[in-house]
This record gives sequence, structure tokens and C-alpha cells, in this order.
Amino acid sequence: MSERDEGARVVGPRGLPEVASGLSEVAELAAQPGRDDELIVGALEALGDSIPYEVAAFFELEDGMLRVRAARGPSASMAVTRHRIPLDAHPALKRAFDSGGTEVLVTARGGDGEPDPFEGVVDLPPRHPCLIVPVLAGTERIGVLTFATAGKTYTREVTDLATVYGALIGLGLAAQARARRLEQLRDRLTEQNRLLVEEVAADTDACRALEMSESKVMRRLVRMAKQVAVTDAPVLVTGETGTGKEVMARAIHGWSTRADQAFVTVNCAALPETLIESELFGHRKGAFSGAVSDRPGRFRLADGGTLLLDEIGELPPETQVKLLRVLEEQTFEPVGSDKSVTVNVRIIAATNVDLEDAIDAGTFREDLFYRLHVFPIDLPPLRERMEDVPLLARHVLDRIERRAGRARWTVSEKSLKRMARYKWPGNVRELVNTLERARVFAPTGGELNIEVGLELDPSGRRARRPRKWPTLKEHEREYLERVLEKTGGKIYGPDGAAALLDVPPTTLQSRLQRLGVARSRGS
Repeated sequence: MSERDEGARVVGPRGLPEVASGLSEVAELAAQPGRDDELIVGALEALGDSIPYEVAAFFELEDGMLRVRAARGPSASMAVTRHRIPLDAHPALKRAFDSGGTEVLVTARGGDGEPDPFEGVVDLPPRHPCLIVPVLAGTERIGVLTFATAGKTYTREVTDLATVYGALIGLGLAAQARARRLEQLRDRLTEQNRLLVEEVAADTDACRALEMSESKVMRRLVRMAKQVAVTDAPVLVTGETGTGKEVMARAIHGWSTRADQAFVTVNCAALPETLIESELFGHRKGAFSGAVSDRPGRFRLADGGTLLLDEIGELPPETQVKLLRVLEEQTFEPVGSDKSVTVNVRIIAATNVDLEDAIDAGTFREDLFYRLHVFPIDLPPLRERMEDVPLLARHVLDRIERRAGRARWTVSEKSLKRMARYKWPGNVRELVNTLERARVFAPTGGELNIEVGLELDPSGRRARRPRKWPTLKEHEREYLERVLEKTGGKIYGPDGAAALLDVPPTTLQSRLQRLGVARSRGS
């Protein structure tokens, strides 16, 4: 503590009863969670009975700025409550934080002395005493109490009393912050428990949806899935978009010995390349801009359970290398860390991309493909298992009813026949969306008008078949055939296909042989 301007009239504490009463009131508020503002205001008002002031304020520290959270006194005004000052511009406030001690300073406007924390918002004499009380929670800086009076200074007894109040406020605010964090943790755990219950229900739902299939091909796939589920072998689930690859993955998890552990998914196509490694393997605080805290990553969240790598064909090449090591060793380093983390995770990958074509195109690693392709399951499109449409429709409606908590919906025989004539280019996902849309027109339950859901034209014509997209290999073959046609089948020489494509002739010739492209003439 430093005392200045000793010739000024001093201010000491008032009577002991007022001091005891004020301390008791602040201590009571400090013990009550959720009453931060009342604690701060109550302390300022209680101190007013012991420490005279023109204006008293509690400055809260936020990102290097001190913001007035509460103010009291004859000179307090709306301007004071909106006041913000940078901590670096006030050496005395910084000293109070660094030393943890209360300080009395004499402010000066436009001259020698300390800067005035209330300059521009309170009309006080150019030179006046100001009492600075740091409010700390251990080593954490919370804020400062400030008291300003006109033409007086404060005795050691006053500063000691203010220090006690500051310590009480710091303890109270810290205790209330801990109570809030515990409340948030409790809410988070409650939410996680709810999500876990939903996850278990989803796994059970997936198992039931697949087990009720009447399709021979699906029954065979279910038998295979149950066999591999009890092992830890990686599974690669393939099929068109909307065929239910995640449902199959959930069912495998539900049939496995890991069913009571986490089922974690990550969509490799939905994350930017700059974040996917952090998303999968986690990161350490400060590993990159924006990494303000440690993050565990999906592999650690799935430890002991199952991790679904959806859209695995979209995984960046750099991340494929690290994933390969994790699959082989179950070990990785989080981004920004040099310490290895070991996990026990069952991997299921899913994709609608032809990974062998992606290997040919150089976008997917062949060694990673064979590591994932231990047990492939290729799901058929819905048009190849039409006998399952009625059962799937009932299953989807049951799920909607449980979620909506409303009356039962049904599908008429006529609607089922219409659905059986439709080829479902969007597969099971389109069936789900169709029923969701149709039930909007029957909000209270009853029979659904599937004609609206399918959005067929008024003539009732059957929807056209889904367009078949050529593969990358087919695209490349067609392209090379056109190039050879242009060069008359010639590969070598300045006017040959190799020169046109800017590749070595031997490389082009090997590629043509691999794709089965024949030359009509030329050399």
C-alpha cells in the first residue's frame, strides 16, 4: 500500500457495529449462488457505511478492458455504468492486480500523478484520493473495487477494511462461478445421458429395421453383418446415396459386444480439410489459431466403442496417411502434441464412391482401401428390394409417431401399390422424406395421401428411372478414345497423343492397356 498527499484530511472507518453489519451482509450474499450482482452492489452499499465516497465502482476485467459492472454514490451516473477503460492505460490498477494489495493513490488530470479511472464521467477535483482494491480468486484476476472522494485521503484502517471486503467479494464471485460451472456440468451430463438413451434407442431401432426385412439379399447381408459384428474387424459399407449405410453401421454396433459403449460418427465430406485432422484426432490448446482449449477428437470419444467414418472417399490424402497408422496401431498424436494416444476403437467406413476408381484417379490410397476392405457390405438400392417398402413405411411411421407423440398414421393399399410402382431414386432416404411430407397434410393422424408425397405428375405417369452416372474409369476411357481418334491412333511423336496430353508415351501406353483402349492405327 502507498499513501500520498498526507496533508489532506483523512477518512477513517465508522463505528464497529456498521462494519460488522456490512461484513455480515456481504458474507451472506457471497454464500448464495446466482446472486453476483447483488453481492457486488451489496458490498458497495455496505462499504458506504464505513468508507465515505463520492463514487464507488466495481470494474470487471474482460479481455484487457475494465468494464464498470456496478456503481454507487452521489456522483454515480448512467455514464459511469457504461464506462470502460483499458487496463494497460492505468499503472496503479495493474500494480494492484500484480501485487494483490490495496493501494491509495492521488489522481491528477493533465498533470503529475496517476490517471483518474473516472476521468470524463465524474466531476471531481483535479487532484483527489482514489482507493484501489483488487478482487482476486486465487491468482485469477476478477476485477477491482475503486472508491473516489473529494479532497480527502484514506487511513490504513480504511484500506485494511476495504481489502477484507475485496477478498470476500473475490471468494463469493469465485464460489458462485464454480456453482454455475457445476450447474452447467450437471445440465451437460443430463443432456449427454438423454443423447445416450437416444443413441441406444437408435441402435435398437436400426437392428429391428434390418431384421424385419423380407428381401432375400437383405436377409443374407444381415446374417453377414451379425457374424462380423462380434469381431473387431473393420467393415466397409457401400451403396448408393440413401440406402441406409448409417443404419447398417448402427446395427453392427448394436449387435456387437461394444453396444453399451459410444457410437460416434464423423462425416468426412462435411468438414474442411483444415479441420478434419483436428476433428478426428483432437488438438492441444494453442496448436493453431482458434485452438483456445484442448479437444479430444472423435477417436478418443469413441474409445471402447465404434467410430463410423462416413463418406470416407472424401478424406483428404494427407489425413489418409495418418488414418492408416491409426488403423494399424490404434495410436496417434493430437494436433500440436508430441505425445501418442492409444485407443481401442472399432472402425466402420461408409461411402457411395467407387473407391477402386478413386485409387485409379489417385485420390484414395490403395493401402488404406485394403485396410478398410476387410469385410465389405454392399447395400442394394431400394428398387431391388421393393418387397420391403410396406414394412419400411410402417417402421418409419412408427418412429415418426414416437417422436411426434400423435395419433397413428396409415398407408392405404392403393398408396402402397403406387409406392410399389415407383423406383425410388433416392432410396430409403427418399421414402422417409416422402412419408414426412405426406404426414404434414394429415397432422392429426389417419390415412396418408402418398400421391402428394411422391409428387407424381397429374397424369399419374411413373417417375423416370434414376440417371446412371458413368464411373471415373468410363470417363477416362471415353476421353482417351477421343484423343486417339484425333491423332489417328498415333501415340509417339510431336503430333501423337502423348505429346497432346503432355505425358510420357510409355505411361500413356500402359494406361491404355489397363483401360482396355485399342488403337485403330498409328504407332
